[in-house]
Amino acid sequence: MTFITTGGVIEGPKLRGELLPGGGDWLVVGGDGTGRVDVRATLRTHDGALIHCESRGIIKIPADGVRRLAAGEVLPFAETYGRTTPKFETSDERYSWLSEVVALGYNILSPNHIDYRIYRVF
Repeated sequence: MTFITTGGVIEGPKLRGELLPGGGDWLVVGGDGTGRVDVRATLRTHDGALIHCESRGIIKIPADGVRRLAAGEVLPFAETYGRTTPKFETSDERYSWLSEVVALGYNILSPNHIDYRIYRVF
């Protein structure tokens, strides 16, 4: 499955901005029901820096998850296993620290958006 990014908001204590349209979220689901996620996107910070983000990971949803999504339901954190490892790149010195970050993401799935929570691993 391919999902094209149409935009989004980034809000956090060290990073604020927007997700630019044109990226994507590619998902390959195996016979075991486990999805392999490959996300690529461009972020623009509140102060104009561009940041490339790539994230790969695993997602498992409940057996009735696809039907529920099609019916307009949200699959909350507690009902899904979605874990990704985002990596960031930028030529903007103000955000060069991002290239040294090991991060872990998890998400909520809904019919029209994905809510990622991304945390720096210390």
